[in-house]
Amino acid sequence: NGNYTEALINYNKALSTSTSDHPFSSRTYLNIGDVYRMTENNNLALEHYEKALEIQMQCSTQNHHDLLRIYNVMNVAYYDMNNREMSLKYYEKFLEILLIVEPLNFNEHSTAYENIADLLFLKNDFKAALEYYNKAIEAAEKTTTPSLETIEKMQKMIRVILVKLTSASNELKDNPTELR
Repeated sequence: NGNYTEALINYNKALSTSTSDHPFSSRTYLNIGDVYRMTENNNLALEHYEKALEIQMQCSTQNHHDLLRIYNVMNVAYYDMNNREMSLKYYEKFLEILLIVEPLNFNEHSTAYENIADLLFLKNDFKAALEYYNKAIEAAEKTTTPSLETIEKMQKMIRVILVKLTSASNELKDNPTELR
């Protein structure tokens, strides 16, 4: 824990020597957020991630790789706090930037699609989850070394979703007033 305290002191010193709207400040806030997240203080982590994002969005030349990192760590922090809705929001932003910045990084695309599908599945949004699992498989098949284990896991999830969707459809046909 002493190293975390020392890191926070040093990052705060760095902040005091730079202008608040400089990209360096954005990275420093991001690093401070990381320290708080490592110490499981997600609320403080998110405050610093928000500040990093705010600065990054104000920069005339946005660093898309920094945006990727910010969106990803915000997704993780919200996920750790069991806030699936916000986690999903930031993972979708992460994917949006990823597709622009690294259009041929199919391995990363597949992982992002799969993680979004998992979040949608947890929210019981099965149709959207199905769409993202299919995109994940499509991207995984484009990688130079597709993971058959990962593809099989996603195919299994698709089968589970299809069963759930079929069951829900049959329940609605049998008891149309029960699901209202």
